[in-house]
Amino acid sequence: MEDINGETWKFRFGTNEFLVKDLAQPALSVINRLLLHPSQQAASLANGLGHISGLIALSRMWEELYARRYESDLKNNNDLGGEGCRDASHGPQSHVEYKNALESLYKDILKLQVSSYCYYAKTQAFRVARDVVKWDNWGELLEEIRKREVVFSKISKIWQDAKYDKECAKADQRHRESMLRWDTIDTHVAGLRKAVEGAQADSKRSQFLDWLCDNDPSEMYNSARDKHEKGTGVVDYDMGLHIDSVLDSPNFESWPKDIKVEAREALIKNADGMFQYVAQQFDALRNLFSAIHIREALSQLPVGLDATYDRILQNIDPKFQLQVVSTLKWLAFSNELLELEQVADVFVLRPERTVPFDPAEKLFKPQDVLKYLSSLISVDVTGGKRRGARHGFKRDPRSEMYSNSDSNSDSDSETETGTTGKVTSDVDIVRIRLAHFSIKEYLMSDRIIRRPSTHFAFSETNAHLHIARSCLAYHLQRCVPEAGEFGREECYFLDAYATRNWPLHLEMVPRQLWPSEVASAAERALAVRSVILYKKFDLIYERFTSSRHRKNMMHLPKLPQCFTARLGLVQLTNLLFPLLEYPTQADLDTALVDAAYGGSTDLVDLLVNKGAHANAVSEHLGTALQAAAISGHTQVIERLLDHGADLDAQEGAALKAACAESGTAPVVELLLRRKANVNMPGVLLSTITPSSYSFTGLSHDPFMLSQQNLTRLLLDHGADPNMGGVISGDHETHPETPLHAAARCERYDLLELLLERGADVNKLGGMFGYPLQAVCTSAGLYGIDVEVERLLSKGADVNASGGKGADAHAQGGRFGTPDHGLDVNMQGGYYGTALHAACHQADTGTVELLLDNGALVNASVGYYGTALRAAVSAEASETKIEWMIDNLSKRGADINASAGEYGTALQAVAVSKVRGGSDITSHLLSKGADVNRQSGQYGTALQAAALDHDSRKSVQLLLDNKADINLEGGKYHTALQAACVRVWTSRTALLLLERGANVHAQGGKHGSAWHAAAAHRDGNWETVLQEILNRGVDVNDTRGRLHATALQAALEIPGWTKGQRTDRIRFLLDRGADVNIGGGQYGFPLQSACCRATEPRPDSRKTLVGVQYLLSNCTNLDVNALGGMFGSALQAAAHHGQTRLVQYGSPLNAAVVQGYWDIVKILLDAGAVPDCQQLPETDEEWLACVREDHGQGAVERYRVFWDKHKAVKAG
Repeated sequence: MEDINGETWKFRFGTNEFLVKDLAQPALSVINRLLLHPSQQAASLANGLGHISGLIALSRMWEELYARRYESDLKNNNDLGGEGCRDASHGPQSHVEYKNALESLYKDILKLQVSSYCYYAKTQAFRVARDVVKWDNWGELLEEIRKREVVFSKISKIWQDAKYDKECAKADQRHRESMLRWDTIDTHVAGLRKAVEGAQADSKRSQFLDWLCDNDPSEMYNSARDKHEKGTGVVDYDMGLHIDSVLDSPNFESWPKDIKVEAREALIKNADGMFQYVAQQFDALRNLFSAIHIREALSQLPVGLDATYDRILQNIDPKFQLQVVSTLKWLAFSNELLELEQVADVFVLRPERTVPFDPAEKLFKPQDVLKYLSSLISVDVTGGKRRGARHGFKRDPRSEMYSNSDSNSDSDSETETGTTGKVTSDVDIVRIRLAHFSIKEYLMSDRIIRRPSTHFAFSETNAHLHIARSCLAYHLQRCVPEAGEFGREECYFLDAYATRNWPLHLEMVPRQLWPSEVASAAERALAVRSVILYKKFDLIYERFTSSRHRKNMMHLPKLPQCFTARLGLVQLTNLLFPLLEYPTQADLDTALVDAAYGGSTDLVDLLVNKGAHANAVSEHLGTALQAAAISGHTQVIERLLDHGADLDAQEGAALKAACAESGTAPVVELLLRRKANVNMPGVLLSTITPSSYSFTGLSHDPFMLSQQNLTRLLLDHGADPNMGGVISGDHETHPETPLHAAARCERYDLLELLLERGADVNKLGGMFGYPLQAVCTSAGLYGIDVEVERLLSKGADVNASGGKGADAHAQGGRFGTPDHGLDVNMQGGYYGTALHAACHQADTGTVELLLDNGALVNASVGYYGTALRAAVSAEASETKIEWMIDNLSKRGADINASAGEYGTALQAVAVSKVRGGSDITSHLLSKGADVNRQSGQYGTALQAAALDHDSRKSVQLLLDNKADINLEGGKYHTALQAACVRVWTSRTALLLLERGANVHAQGGKHGSAWHAAAAHRDGNWETVLQEILNRGVDVNDTRGRLHATALQAALEIPGWTKGQRTDRIRFLLDRGADVNIGGGQYGFPLQSACCRATEPRPDSRKTLVGVQYLLSNCTNLDVNALGGMFGSALQAAAHHGQTRLVQYGSPLNAAVVQGYWDIVKILLDAGAVPDCQQLPETDEEWLACVREDHGQGAVERYRVFWDKHKAVKAG
């Protein structure tokens, strides 16, 4: 050991001795090197695999790039006849080099992959042995791959540069060609300029212009086309390019070059400079494929477009020429592009026939109509939402184009002006139009009168009259009940167009040219409250789709003259007034208001001349001036003012409407220029308060951008910033001030403007009392501290209270501090105190601040009663609510205090449906909440919880905490009845039944749990009803409060579907319900069935399902049973829906007062006797009530009706 420690240990070999330390060092060095090889080899392999994984990802892109470039060059070479191969910089050799370099790289990558696969296929020990001797040499393999990658990158860069050079050369070539064209154009423009200057210097220029104005130069111009001065145009050159492009298309690829040259020359010679001519001739030439036939066709080419159109029109089968003329009139003068299906309907529509539209004559497919119209039309295909490809167009597999001609026609013609369109989807909309404007011009010109196609000629008036007559015929036939097959949906493609546009086309024709049958049809279409008029009303609704218009249209179906006036139809309005059987001044005045709203100055003049008052007032739109201001029609406003309209009528209604409704500066400026009073109540307010029609109150609304300008404009014209007005729907004694409105609507820019102009910050007005309160209670509470401070700096009284909203103290708690002198216990307003408001907003910081400053936690004020009630009703997280419960409890809040609509905090949690309601309920219970405390609307927390649609967990929790399941009281008397009201949550009802709920308890809104469940149709109602019956409830129990029996509930309640009603009736009858036992106001089930509500519209088809079911299935039904409010079922059926007529004395009076003259006629024909034949004079006391309920117009209608029928009786 001493030798070893002293490093003198020797090793003997024969006679030689060696120190051991001298032999150990080399041996250890070799061993260490061998042991290090495996780890180094593994690292090299990992690096190699990582590197080649990135190369493999790039390889696909390199291959695709190669394929695109190579194929693109091959295509270009083929297109150029192989000339493209002469480009040495980017020829085949560069492709080979690129390909070879990429292949070499792939080989080395593959070699490394194969080697690694073989390596990993061996055992661990074998791999270590290979690594020890560096058998695989991964580093060298990876280095070889890197070298190949560098070589490939250089070749790729060179190839890219060559491609770029080639593209630059092409771009330069295109630039040279473009500059050459511009040089040519410049030369021609210079020649044109010289010709124009010469013409202007000509002393006979004025006489020449006069000749042009008095004569049609078309024929002389056409005959002199070939005599134009050279250099003044290049029409023939451009046309030649167009012809060459068409002849180079696949449809003419078989034509020899000499034939193409002949065709080109012939077409240019006869085209007269019209491209449309060339397009028409190609339609005939594309199907010819022999020299003799082509030359024959070229020799017979018509000269000019007129001759071309003549040939097309004369080739139409005489049997269909009338239908083609009709279709051409539609295409020439329709108010919108017609769809393919509509044109197909037009083609078979014959208005002169007794049955204008015969479905038997419909074409098999809509596109068949295109064959009759030849090349006179073109097809536009656009994407749109339609019920599939109803037009039946198919995709051409060769060209992916639509074609409206035979299968051998040209499928590659232009899509924009040709007869085809590119496919985009199965719901493409196909629209048809005339192929060229010259077709319409020719058909309406004098030239066609002297040509063989004269019977195709028509005028604009003739076309509009034909379309109007066709629309009326189609429209009237569609709406009659006997329409038969025509009533099927797939048969009325033209219906919407006909309904919307027949009046517009008819208005284009002078009244004296209307045939008697057309005028008669128009009268039928505009009959009072006809089904046709209702249908038209629904479609015209589209023109006034915004909510600001809708409520102003409901009177139109019963007042056709107002309908036409609204649409600006002067002649139709003039037609209707003589037809009024009982005309009143109100009819004229209401029509004037609608004409002003529609914007027709001609109608305004017409109606004023007929006797309408310029200050006419309509219950739907206000004054005529106001109606014009709403729509922004300045010309109508001017005309009404010229006719004597009062600018300030109805407290400045016109100016208020202009500011609040249209918001257009021209209207407001016009009224101000005509001296409108800006200090009428509500005028300034109208610029601030969002209108119920047009404003949204949102800062991003485009109209909101002009509110400040409108407000400033009125202030500049002397408007009092404190002049308020009453907001729509606000019933407060005090009107709202502009400053209050700006604060309430969060328009702080207007708030600042009004403050600058001297608005009083302490003026009472509006639902929140004062501006400061309005700011604090606005929807955007966050970030209003600047506005609060601004109002305070202007002297706002922080202690002011008033209005029905929260006062400043209740809402200002967020910003208020003792420094501002606020009384934290100040009571009043919606919330009551600041603490109540802060709790309801779940602002924990403000709650703590108020509590620290002595806020009373048990004050019972405001809507929520207590602060604790407000806290648990907050729309906040469970954590915040529980924090407030804990802190209020620590400060002495009574957990069982009862106040407000929902009584205790425990009941409020169940009603508010806050997040984590069951957890909050559990938290309140842990704080000592009394689970059986009775108070509030629902009596107990259990009853309130049972109403929740997802209440099973909360109900279970309350029951587990000893809630009395049969405790009575509250709106629904018991928790079970409350659960049965929401029968779609049958789990709660079934849970209560399982826990012993009393099914026989009587009381509450429905009378019992049985009646509550019977009155609802949704959810698992059958299970609930059966479970209640299983516990001994009488199925014929007549003690229900809303519906006496369960069967009567199934028969009386409106809104159920036929299936829902019959299923419920069958269920009850199968379980012993007696059809002759009942009670309540209707007495028995059959009378209940007869009294079920029906639709108010005249075209209603609602079926009395209950009556039919009882009569068909109940053999013991007593149809003559007496009782109920109507006495018998028969009387109930006769009087159903007429109970309101009692106030009018008779159905006839009700129809007269409402202006339903169609019903008046029916009642008179049925023998109804007018009051004038029964009473000596009118009942003025009753008329005063009518005036109060329905306005002066209703009284006028009654008096006109009285006078007319009294005269008839006297006669």
